[in-house]
This record gives sequence, structure tokens and C-alpha cells, in this order.
Amino acid sequence: MKPSLIEVLETRIAPAAVFTFTDVDGDLVTLKTSKGTNADLAAPGVVTLAASGVGMQLQKLDLSLNAGVFAGTNVTLAAKRGPQGGDGRVNLGFLDASTTGGGTALNLGKVTLAGDLGQIEAGTAPGSTAVKALSVLSMGTLGLTTQAGGDLDSIFLGPLGTLKVAGDVRAASLLIAAEVGKLTIGGSLVGGSGMLSGSIRSTDTIGSAKIGHNIEGGSGANSGLLSASKLTNVTLGGSLIGGSNTESGQIQATGDIVSLKIAHDIVGGTGTNSGEILCDGGKRTGVLELRGETPYDTVETGGRNLIAR
Repeated sequence: MKPSLIEVLETRIAPAAVFTFTDVDGDLVTLKTSKGTNADLAAPGVVTLAASGVGMQLQKLDLSLNAGVFAGTNVTLAAKRGPQGGDGRVNLGFLDASTTGGGTALNLGKVTLAGDLGQIEAGTAPGSTAVKALSVLSMGTLGLTTQAGGDLDSIFLGPLGTLKVAGDVRAASLLIAAEVGKLTIGGSLVGGSGMLSGSIRSTDTIGSAKIGHNIEGGSGANSGLLSASKLTNVTLGGSLIGGSNTESGQIQATGDIVSLKIAHDIVGGTGTNSGEILCDGGKRTGVLELRGETPYDTVETGGRNLIAR
């Protein structure tokens, strides 16, 4: 008898592990990983829930406790309205795939979250992809309310394939110790009161960066910052707005900026060097397109400054 092709396909596409719970506002939440088993997900410490509202808050998903099983796994966190209500969203405080909590660092596949993500740490080495793709509704917009004594500082020890945020990145800090393939933020990159809050920083190249609205500096130094060794193609649908502290509201490359388009304005803030574009590479910006009318603070490319107020 020939083996059933349907059975083979169903085995291949079925999630390896599923964990379910009721969210704080009544959503029925399903957590899936492509590797491991239901028992692996339900093991002590992997999923940390805290009673809140009519259900539970997912404070932490710690895959580092069983890195041998979850290495390279895809992670999907989805929600749908339940009998007690809900909004179709689920928020996660901290996704740990690092040594931070005493576990073993691992790389991840595709991570998809239908809600706000406070913090993520992943990756084993700069030479291997830390996360193939990260897709969330927002980052940092709920502050620390979804965590238990954590922070909003995310670290990727290795390349990040793609980052897609439907809404805002607000006060969260992302450090990628390698290149970023593609970055898309539907809303704004917004700084807060902490140093480097509301920042995305790559030690290598960001291949493509598209932000739908603004980059806004906050009251913290270096807040509201997009930075890389090389920025290849940056499109800002709104304005670059300086904040009240030093070097807040910036687009910065230690090397070259190949293409930069800003649909609206560059607005200097009250902080020193706020509302600023910096390009320290030998080549000046290939394309620098500014379509706003508001006076900008400073644009520096290849050692040449253009200042207006």
C-alpha cells in the first residue's frame, strides 16, 4: 500500500507544541511553537503567567530553559475573543532566548505576536541569524506593565532577518549585534525618559528601513534614534523631531547613508544636537530628499554641515 500523502503533509505542517490560556480581557490565547511538545511548553518556568483582569498576563516565555529542543523554532502567539470578551490581541512581556535568566542562548525562526512585545533577547553569535523574522503589533507601548521587574531593552546577538511592527516602537530599545535585512514600522519610533529609549541600533548594515510616521526624541539622551554602521535605504513618512535631551531624535550612520527620504520636516529640539542627521562615512548621502517646510536643526553628511533655524 502506498503511504498517504495527506498524512505526510499534515504531520509536516502541524505545530509541534500548543499551549492555551485566557488573556486579561477574555481573549482565548494560543501559543504555538514549531519544535518541542505540549509537555515541553508546559514545563516549569517556560511559560510565566500572572493573574490579571478576567484571565492571565503572559509575563515571560523562556525558551532558553530547553534550548536543545526549541533551537530554531517558529513562535506564534494569537488571540481571539472569548466568552468573557477580548480584543483579539495578546501581549508578551519578555521572550527569552538568551543566557539572561540562566538558560542557554538559542536562535529563533519566525516570531509572530498579535499584540505588544516588551522585550526580546535571542541569538548565539553574530555570525548566525538570531531571529529570522519578528512581526508584532507594537513594542514597548505598554511599558513594564506586562512584565515582572523587567525592562524594555532587546538584544539580538546575531542578524535579524526582518522586523515588522504594525504600530509604534515606544520607549523600547533594540540592539542588533549584526545586520538587519528589512525594518518596517507602521507607526512611529518614539523616545522616552531613559537613555537610548525608543532606539533601533545595528552594529552593521540596515538594508531597508521604512517608518510610516515620525522619529521622535524624548527626554532621555540619545532617545528616538535610528542608527547603523550603514543605512542603505531609509524612508520616513512623517518628520524627524528632536527632543529635550542631548542627541535625541536622530538618524545616524557611522559609515554611509545611501538613500534617505523624509516626507515632512526635520525639527530641532531643545536638547543639544537634537533633530539631527549624522553620516560619518567618506561618501555623502546618495539621495537626501527633504520635503517638509519646518526649519531643521542640523544635517551632517561626509563631514559637511548644513544648518538652518
